[in-house]
Amino acid sequence: MALLLDKKVLKQLDANKKPVYIFNWLKGVEENLPTTPKDQLKSCQKDLQEQLNKQLAEAHGPATRSVLGRCFGLLFSCGDSMGLRSTITLCHDMLKNPKDDSAAAVSARLTSMECLGHIYLKLGRMAGPSFQDSAQLLFKAVKYSEQQGKAEILQAFQRLLIGLADGASAIHKDIYRLAKSSLTDKSMSVRCAAARCMLELQQSAFFVYTTELDAVVSACVRGLDGASTYEARCTIAALMGGVLATTQQPLPYLPPGTKVPKRATIGEVLSMLVNAFVRGSGDLLKSSVSRELRVGVTQAFVAFLTGLGMNGVERHISTILSHLMDMLCQPKAMGNTHVEAVYTRRCVAFILRRIFGRRLGEPAQLQAARIICQEVTKRLGGKDGNGGGGDDSDTSQSQHAVAVAMQELGGLLLGLSSLASTLFTEGTGQFGMLGTAIHLALLHPSRAASLAGAWCMRCAAIAMPSQLTLLVEQCLKQLSSPKATAETMQGYGHGLAALLGCVRQHCPLGLPQSKSKAVFSLAEEILRSASQNTRMALERTRAAWTILSALMTLGPGVVRPNVPRMLLLWRNAFPRSAKEGDAEKAKFDQFQWQVALVSRSGALCAIKYFVQCCPDLLTDDVSRRVVAVLECALSTLSGMSGVCKQHGVPLKAAATMVRLRLYQSLLQLSTATYESLFGSLLREMVADFTLTENPASISSSLLRSFCHMEDSVLLGSWSEETDDKLLEDQLQGNSASGSGALEHDMSCLYAQDQPLDGSIPGPLPLGVAVIDSSVALFGQVFPRVASKHRLQLLSHFGDCIRTAKAARQQQIQINIFTAFLAALRGLVDHKSGLKEAELISTANQLITGALASSDATLRCAAGEALGRMAQVVDDGKFLANTVQACFETLKTARDAVSRTGHSLVLGCLHRYTGGMSSGHHLSASVGILQALAQDNSSPAVQVWSLHALALIADTGGPLFRSYVQQTLSLVVNLLLTVSSSQVDVHQCLGRCLQALVTTLGPELVGGSSSVADMRSSCLAGCAVMLSHPDAIVRVSAIQCLQQIQLFAPSAVALVQLVPCLCESLSNKHLLLRRAAAACLRQLVQRQAQEVVATAKKFGGGVVASAPPYAPSKCLESALLGMLDVEIDTQLRSDICDTFTNLLSTCAPAQPRHWLMLCYAVLSAAAQVDSGGGAPQGGDGDEKVDDDEDNEAMVTTAPVEDKQKTETIAPCWPSKVFAVQCVEKIMNVCHNHTSTHVNFMEARQKKAAGQGDYLVLQLLELVRTAFMASTGNVNSVRIAGLKALKHVIEMFAHVPDADYAGHALLEQYQAQIAAALRPAFAADTPPDVTAAACQVCSTWISSGVSRELSDLRAVQTLMVSSLSKVRTRKEELESGTSSGEAKDGDNSMETTSGRYNESTATMEKLAVLTAWAEVFIKARQSANSKSDTPAAIDEFGDPVASTAPDLLQLVLPELQRLRRFWLLCLRDHAMLELPAQFAPQLPPDGGAFYSSATAETAAGYYTHSWPPLLLAAAYWMNSDDMQSSTTQSSSNGRSSSPAQALSSGSSDQDRLDRYRLVMGLAVKSLCGSQSDQPKNSQCLCVRSLLQLFSCAWPCEQLAQDKTMLVELLSVLHRVLLTADLETQQDAIQVVSLVLTAYKSQLAKERSSADCDASRGKVGEGGQDGDLQPGHSVVFVTLEVCLSAIVRTFPMLSPQHVNTSLAGVDQAHTRQLQRSTNVSALEASLAASAANILTSLPDLCTASGALAVLPTLLFLLTGMLCEASVLDAKGEQRLPTISASCLVALKTLASSSVASQSEGPSGARWQSLLASAMLSIVEAAEQRDAQRDTSVMLLAIAVFTQSAPAVVAAHPQVQARSVDIFQSAFKTGKVAVQRKCVHALISIFQCPDASVSRPFIHALGTSIVERLQSSVSARPATDEESNLLVDCVRAVEVLLATAEEAHRTSMMGLLVPLLIDLLADSPSSSTLKILHNFALERVKAIGPKFPAAFKAVIAANPALKQRLEAALRGAASAQAAAASKTVARSAQPEQPTIKLKMNFGKF
Repeated sequence: MALLLDKKVLKQLDANKKPVYIFNWLKGVEENLPTTPKDQLKSCQKDLQEQLNKQLAEAHGPATRSVLGRCFGLLFSCGDSMGLRSTITLCHDMLKNPKDDSAAAVSARLTSMECLGHIYLKLGRMAGPSFQDSAQLLFKAVKYSEQQGKAEILQAFQRLLIGLADGASAIHKDIYRLAKSSLTDKSMSVRCAAARCMLELQQSAFFVYTTELDAVVSACVRGLDGASTYEARCTIAALMGGVLATTQQPLPYLPPGTKVPKRATIGEVLSMLVNAFVRGSGDLLKSSVSRELRVGVTQAFVAFLTGLGMNGVERHISTILSHLMDMLCQPKAMGNTHVEAVYTRRCVAFILRRIFGRRLGEPAQLQAARIICQEVTKRLGGKDGNGGGGDDSDTSQSQHAVAVAMQELGGLLLGLSSLASTLFTEGTGQFGMLGTAIHLALLHPSRAASLAGAWCMRCAAIAMPSQLTLLVEQCLKQLSSPKATAETMQGYGHGLAALLGCVRQHCPLGLPQSKSKAVFSLAEEILRSASQNTRMALERTRAAWTILSALMTLGPGVVRPNVPRMLLLWRNAFPRSAKEGDAEKAKFDQFQWQVALVSRSGALCAIKYFVQCCPDLLTDDVSRRVVAVLECALSTLSGMSGVCKQHGVPLKAAATMVRLRLYQSLLQLSTATYESLFGSLLREMVADFTLTENPASISSSLLRSFCHMEDSVLLGSWSEETDDKLLEDQLQGNSASGSGALEHDMSCLYAQDQPLDGSIPGPLPLGVAVIDSSVALFGQVFPRVASKHRLQLLSHFGDCIRTAKAARQQQIQINIFTAFLAALRGLVDHKSGLKEAELISTANQLITGALASSDATLRCAAGEALGRMAQVVDDGKFLANTVQACFETLKTARDAVSRTGHSLVLGCLHRYTGGMSSGHHLSASVGILQALAQDNSSPAVQVWSLHALALIADTGGPLFRSYVQQTLSLVVNLLLTVSSSQVDVHQCLGRCLQALVTTLGPELVGGSSSVADMRSSCLAGCAVMLSHPDAIVRVSAIQCLQQIQLFAPSAVALVQLVPCLCESLSNKHLLLRRAAAACLRQLVQRQAQEVVATAKKFGGGVVASAPPYAPSKCLESALLGMLDVEIDTQLRSDICDTFTNLLSTCAPAQPRHWLMLCYAVLSAAAQVDSGGGAPQGGDGDEKVDDDEDNEAMVTTAPVEDKQKTETIAPCWPSKVFAVQCVEKIMNVCHNHTSTHVNFMEARQKKAAGQGDYLVLQLLELVRTAFMASTGNVNSVRIAGLKALKHVIEMFAHVPDADYAGHALLEQYQAQIAAALRPAFAADTPPDVTAAACQVCSTWISSGVSRELSDLRAVQTLMVSSLSKVRTRKEELESGTSSGEAKDGDNSMETTSGRYNESTATMEKLAVLTAWAEVFIKARQSANSKSDTPAAIDEFGDPVASTAPDLLQLVLPELQRLRRFWLLCLRDHAMLELPAQFAPQLPPDGGAFYSSATAETAAGYYTHSWPPLLLAAAYWMNSDDMQSSTTQSSSNGRSSSPAQALSSGSSDQDRLDRYRLVMGLAVKSLCGSQSDQPKNSQCLCVRSLLQLFSCAWPCEQLAQDKTMLVELLSVLHRVLLTADLETQQDAIQVVSLVLTAYKSQLAKERSSADCDASRGKVGEGGQDGDLQPGHSVVFVTLEVCLSAIVRTFPMLSPQHVNTSLAGVDQAHTRQLQRSTNVSALEASLAASAANILTSLPDLCTASGALAVLPTLLFLLTGMLCEASVLDAKGEQRLPTISASCLVALKTLASSSVASQSEGPSGARWQSLLASAMLSIVEAAEQRDAQRDTSVMLLAIAVFTQSAPAVVAAHPQVQARSVDIFQSAFKTGKVAVQRKCVHALISIFQCPDASVSRPFIHALGTSIVERLQSSVSARPATDEESNLLVDCVRAVEVLLATAEEAHRTSMMGLLVPLLIDLLADSPSSSTLKILHNFALERVKAIGPKFPAAFKAVIAANPALKQRLEAALRGAASAQAAAASKTVARSAQPEQPTIKLKMNFGKF
């Protein structure tokens, strides 16, 4: 690209296009200057500088000014600096007249400021001393500058400081004064610029953080006070925190003699921050500290601690925590109201979470948890373990400190997981220091502290599931104690509820059923005893119902037995009648009412969670009774207002809680269940959100959520998507913003779907929560009420708004609009609408009144409501009237409020009606909105109109295409001209640009000039937004570029985009990081390698800040590092997806690089720990001498880079992800190329420099899996064990190239065993042991180990785990008889009491499954050894197998294993029964599960039963196993069905086992495979195969025809859906069962009385009808057809051509298919052909005739299709051809075919003739790609085997003879040989009518071919073999010839044979022929002596040659015998010669 501006093009452009052209030119200059060669730049620099200088005086926008300044900086830094002075002088000239306020002068001054700043930034001291002149001019300009000018001046000073650093010390003081005074400017942009300038100043001016520290902090505090924007608060807080953090860093080098300034200690700095938070700016006129200030100081806290560094924070954890806790104990900090106290707590909690949770590694987090425990214990005076150490005043002051401390402690526990288990052992007490701290917090009288302690207990249980049961026991103990106090009831009741609430969702190992029963009993007892102890009645009632409500979250399995009692408790909580209710009002006092209301709210809360967590239990009867309770609750609410007035305020909160619980319960139910309550319910709800009886002005918090998410720019709700959401919520406009606290609704303790991010739930205040619930419920009820009631409601809403006072009107209006929006959304969901005109008019009036509201939220809600109204009103007139009214208002109104509201209405109408519905209004809408967008006088109007324009562009679709160009031009021009301080306008412009790019879509790829202009404009707009300082604007830019890259990838340069994304990933703004990660995720899906290369070459930002433990600085290592600090769910998901996409593409080429990345994550913790860290005991706040302290802070050496010394070790979720990525690497490499698992090939290619391969990194794989498997977090251990299993499966069969006969994995046996050993420890959780069992079975079954001794270590682990397996009955018996387990017995008693009983089932099933897999492998190996002949070594001795006999490992345990396997299968069968059979199940459960855990255990059985089924089938198939069934079980006989099943020996027991295995397999094969575990279909079929390989099961099946048909139908389905191997097994099963059925029919026929009865035995009957669904033959035909059609689709009945001729015509189209048939497919078709031959035997004569045409069609079709030659001319499918020939021979030789009398024989012969004719026709086609020999053999089969009437048919026989003649004359030796072979069989046919034509036609040809061969002497083996075949054929002719013609035949044959005799054969071929001829002569002579003598006598020469040959043969035989005798007499010489003579030894 040329650097100079093309003036000619610029002149030709329109005025509105010139700014864009100038901007694009400047951007091009900026991008190309760094890469332009020096000589080229030098030649054009002067002209370029002149052009740039001219632009200084032009009126440019902010973006153009910025890029112009960067161009100046690059020009003088990359090129010659000769013209620098002139440019600076030109800028100075523009600054010399600051009083000129004309637009041109102001623009020129702003441009010169921008350029000067960039020049000094880029050149620094190279700019010379001119910076002082520039500074003076800038200082002078400050006095006369507006807000934008001040911001530009401060920004210029900031750049100057960056470039000059300490070189600008002369003006540091002046800059400091300017920046300090600007921190309190009215403009937020000026404050931001001043803060950035000051922050840069303190880098080089140490007086800022020494002598002026107090002044700077004071200025920051004043700047934060009133900081109305998020960016201003963040920037000033960063300045304040950065300056304070610098005080703790060493001073820079000071010249000798310089006085060292006094430094502030860590304590003093923290005190400054605390004072700023508590007292603010110290203004006496302000009574309180503003929320903005406290939020800003909180962010300053975070900035300070972040700047302090990880090591600094770790050293001062105690000091930091102490100062924060002290601050929470100050009454002034907590304010005068509860809401202010909640705000303060949230601020401190934010500080602790951001620092402790995200800035510390796991060791430091563990230390922080210890210190928090100690701090809580110290403050509560709990050295003795109780809470009696402090007085009431101390307790009240410490409540907030304890609440925040316990909240953070819970977050730390969640992050640490099982790493925090040491906290339960350190310190005193049963549960260590952690238990003591929780205990003291629970006993705190303050509800906030108590609830925080309960939340911490919940977090502890989630992090360490092994402690859950112990904690529950502790709670039960405390609550059941007779000495329990009110604090105990409150605290431990909350704690127990919190523990129960986390069980179902976060503790998969669960809680023992006995504990849940004990909890329910205790809750009932507490509730019953509440009335007996009036002093604690309130606390007991509340605790009991809290526990019962939490108990509902455990799910149906626990709640189902207690449903009747719960219904009774709910009913008793409310008055049974109106009379009883009136009696309550008369006699209850205040305390009784409090107890009653607490009881009722608790009952309703229990109902809520019952309906939510146990929907399966909500039957019609239960639902009816629950609604009756709710009706009672609703009736009691109507009279509560009078009760509250009578008894005072204390009852109001309790009554409001009842109301909230009622609404929440109804929200969980379907509205159809409580339609009868609508009337009274609506009255209560409407009264609630219209504040009819509520004097407080409370507004709903749901209005923003009911508005569209795209309206966040109008509502300001985007701040909720920041890292500071917890703080920013406090500054939102509604009354409930940021005031959420756990004490508002304690049910959140056990609520489900709580995030595990360390944050505590924050339910809103009770008043707001009631309004929100009533609004949400109103939205569900409103669509179901009648129209007249809807009209009454809307009219009432209007009256409420009109009659409300001004102070309450806005809140009421917000509530009403929220409810109405909920109702409109409900109408849409219910697909109903508003149809009555009066109702529509009333609603329209209600909405339009709010369009002119001063509240932006109400205006936005009104626009949203009108849009949804248009959606539910099915009337085009309403839409037209609304649009027209908006047009008229926008044309006439001049106030910004009306214009903004009606602008949004246009956008909302288009959003909800679509472009097609509102298309005729599109032109006017776009025109009006474009005009409003250019109204520079009102930024608010611009914002709303641009937002509406974006909505129209989004929904307009193709209709908006004609407006794209003008809208795009408007957007780009506004981007270039609007001030960057108007952030909202730029955000809306970005939203518009996104909508326009979406509208253009794929058109962006076009090459037309208009499309190119629009594409260039889009890119220019993106470039402008990318340079904007606001993060949300940059987010829009990235999203636009992401869309452009999607539609036009070539338009976006990765060289520019990727570095921008890398920088954004390290940005402090969450939205920007999200956008960058999402864009990066999209890029790597198509251009992964390019992205990686670009990021490595150009990427800064996150790539430069990659973790030090990573092997290299690259994008992928940076992404892994981000996982340790990011907590946002969406961002983490995008990061993980990006990393896995990169891995999938790049890992196959660089497996070592990616493996080392993952390994570095696992090993980084050890590296960080060993690298030395900060001492834990140092507090950093000791009192030392000031001078010594200050001198110690001075250094003369450069400060060490923090990144080299401070490293946050990867957290355990990152380790889990890394291990999962290792498995992903293995998968992608294995799928990429086989070289990755071929050691020899990989090593050769690696040596040749052809890349890296995974098999070469096996050591790293094993090491990574080992490290993860032996980790200290259970999740990491499980992931590591899965990876280890994957490694074994993948590399088990890879041989070691260096050691023949050994596996490559064999050298890692010790590591694998060591990785497995810890998983079988006594205290290991069951899920870890279960995972380890899978690895054990995989390792033993892999065949890696060559000796059994090598497997003993792993086998010992499995044997020890097998000791845990006992039935429930055995466990109960051993528990009552033996008591405790014996020492050394690794039984389940050590862990069974900690987890749910279903986990024991899981562990037992895992152990049994592992043994089953080993047994299956052992049996398969044994079968393969028996089927495979033993190998022979070079000496002829059998070679011993290297694989160990695995049966020796299993046999000692097999007796109990087979019993347990069968019991497990029985349990699974019972659990799989439908619900209607539930009453028939055992009431106490099965062998390994109880009835209470049936639902949970069913999932474990589902994943474990297939291997158990196959193992049981193998055992049943084995002879020795069958013999073992005759012996009784080792435990004796039992009458129970379970033991009878597994240990009985009777036929009934065997039948039960048979039915169990058969039933489970068939049921699984019938069901959906998506619901079955992996490989279940294959294992079920293999189980059936093993089962029916025995005779007895086959006999049982053959006797039940219905079951046999069902089984065959199931196998037919398997053949349609399964893989080939499973199909092969299925076809074998079919063959086995048909054989058994055939035998059964044979028995029935043999037992028949007469021939007539025998003829009726079989299928088909007398008429040959085979009924589908009832016929074995019919379903077998379906099975075989499925197998055949898979290989030969043309044989399908669905094909048009059903004749064999049609099939043959399509033969050429099927050649490609048949040549691609695999060996398995061929075997499958061959097996089907074999099965077909047995079908006639299963039928009667009529049935056989009915099925015969189908059989012949399939067999002949298969034969024709299989006769295909490959490229080498060899037959490709010989297996199928051979099977078909055998099958045809069987059918042709059938006994029915030989019957000459009767219709059956004739019909059979006719069908055979037709089949033979089809073969003949196919053979006559002379297809070159068909094997003729197959056709010849087929004809020979029919000719030889079929009756003579078939083979001797004149037409068939003549054509067959012609085929043989043609084949024999082809000249192909191979064909001639096959032809001769076939003819030999035909010649031997006893029927002369069949053989004679072939003899006459082909006998002469054979003799002639023999004569020619003898005379020519064969030269090849093929010709020699043909000669031998011809001799055999002539011998057959000789044998079949008549005696009269035999002598002549002998005269032909004997001379030819004697002619082959040679005295000395010259070749091996001739020698073979000589021996063959001599042998045949010697054989023929004795056989036909007379003819032989006659021939020899007639020719003496023949006799002489024969005698000579005989003598030669005799002599050769004698010589060979003598040699053998001589060789045996000689001693055998050794094959190895020794180098030393050992004769003397």
